Amino acid sequence: MLLGQGIPIMEHVAHLETLPAPRFQFVGVPSRIRGATGSPIRAIAIFEGEGAHA
Repeated sequence: MLLGQGIPIMEHVAHLETLPAPRFQFVGVPSRIRGATGSPIRAIAIFEGEGAHA
C-alpha cells in the first residue's frame, strides 16, 4: 500500500538512541542493484545547523 503511493519503507534502522539530538532530518541513500526491488541504504542524520558554513 505505501509503496504504491510512492512512500518508501525503511526497515531495521538501528542505534537511533546513540544520536546526539532527538530531532534530525533523515536521508536514506539506496544502493543501485540492477533488477532488484529493494536494497540496503546508507542512513544519514542531518542536524540543525550542520553544513551552514560555506
